[in-house]
Amino acid sequence: MFYDLKKKDQKWGRSDMPDGLNEDTVSKYSWFVDQEFKRREEGVWFMNNGEPTYMTGEHYYYLNWCK
Repeated sequence: MFYDLKKKDQKWGRSDMPDGLNEDTVSKYSWFVDQEFKRREEGVWFMNNGEPTYMTGEHYYYLNWCK
C-alpha cells in the first residue's frame, strides 16, 4: 500500500467504505468485505516514508474501523 506515492507522502490512512454499502447491498460489495476480513486476519504491509512497515490485523482493524 502507498508504494506508488512520493516518499514524503507515504503514510498509513484509513480505508474508505464504498458509497452505497449497507446491509441490503453487501453482496454487491463482497470484494470489499472479503478484502477487509483478509487484512484483519493477515495484517497489512504499507510504505511509511520509504520504509516497508507491517501492521497486525488487529491493529489495522482498530485503527481503521473503531472510533
